[in-house]
Amino acid sequence: MFTDFDKVFNKKKDNKIKIPDSLLSYLNKGLPKGLHYVADDDGLCYLTPNDQEMVLSGYDFVLNDKQQLLLGKNYSQDDVLMYSYNSQQALRLRTIKEGIILINGEECNLERIVYDPNCPFKTKNGKLILMPPNLPDPFEIVIGGNGIQYHLNITRIPNESVNIAVFESSDDKSFKVKYTVDMKQKRIISFNITYNIKKANSAKEIVNTVLLYNACVTGEWSINGVLCDNANVLDDEKKYKENSIIFWKKLAAIEEVLDVSFLAPEYDIDFEMMCEVEEIFQCLINKNPIRRNRKTNSIDGKWEFDDIHKLNDSINKPIFLSFEGKEEIKILNVSMELPFVMSVFNSKLKKCKKTGNRYVLELDDNDPENPMYSSVMYFRSEDEMVKQNKDERFGLNTELFSAKEAREYLKEEYEKNKIE
Repeated sequence: MFTDFDKVFNKKKDNKIKIPDSLLSYLNKGLPKGLHYVADDDGLCYLTPNDQEMVLSGYDFVLNDKQQLLLGKNYSQDDVLMYSYNSQQALRLRTIKEGIILINGEECNLERIVYDPNCPFKTKNGKLILMPPNLPDPFEIVIGGNGIQYHLNITRIPNESVNIAVFESSDDKSFKVKYTVDMKQKRIISFNITYNIKKANSAKEIVNTVLLYNACVTGEWSINGVLCDNANVLDDEKKYKENSIIFWKKLAAIEEVLDVSFLAPEYDIDFEMMCEVEEIFQCLINKNPIRRNRKTNSIDGKWEFDDIHKLNDSINKPIFLSFEGKEEIKILNVSMELPFVMSVFNSKLKKCKKTGNRYVLELDDNDPENPMYSSVMYFRSEDEMVKQNKDERFGLNTELFSAKEAREYLKEEYEKNKIE
């Protein structure tokens, strides 16, 4: 049998302490006008106004050098209170008359503000602190532009100023706003907009982020459906580059068909990466095969040949190869296995070797003036590959024969955008 430590060390009060109404009536006598005591469950009595505000006076603020410099020489009590609220800083108070504060113009001993009739106490040393109320809860705004609607949670943050309030959105979004408001004049003074694509969760979010940012740069944006003043339109050089947007749009299209999410890398996107994305984009989205002008020295696989001797008779003769397979491709943070059809053109069979149940075909250029090349078509799924092969086998090989390189598609796109 063991002691219940929870009962021993976490005892709860069995009964509430009830202050008799007669005692409350007695304590209320002699209080400043408009005030009375309200008792809580612990038996403490708190000074509370009746139906009017409780106005405190008879004290000075104890300000440090920095606060005095910020407030200036001719500050008012409202200025100090607004500063305390805006900066969320507690302020020390010093009563003009020792231990006495004025409530609604009448003197009241500080010890009477909170009174314990079961254990009256006297204050020997202490500090009187004014605690500001909390800033308001976060709220949502919607930034619009370029067809994008971006929802942001806005928080008012502490700012050491009397009149200037600062608001900002959370740091965990790829699109961020921060603005200041003159609370006396009720007008926005400044609006700062930034983005960080590394905080986006997908290529689609990156596209939305930079399109919205560009709309803000050109002054074509809104807050909660209200068009913003275009007085602070920035130079076009500040815009996110169109070629980069196109790159992320292609990845967003690939995301949709493969149900993946691409993240912005820590490194810069180079031309090689752009070509890799272009290959997958052309195949999966535009249904265009890709040409690769690189030599295929050999291929191997588990193939079945009706007559190996006929294959050997083909040594040093032109050969056309077309085969299917799967390839694991990694783009940025995503690895994907895609089925493909590949054809090799302008080649000749140099050697054929068999190892176990696998064949290795060594290849060479059939004509040095017309080098060997291969073309590939990737598919979203094996079902798509089988269907297209069955319906358009000859047509697909014709497309593979005349396929373009990824860099050709990128060059055409660049020239088109330059003209536009």
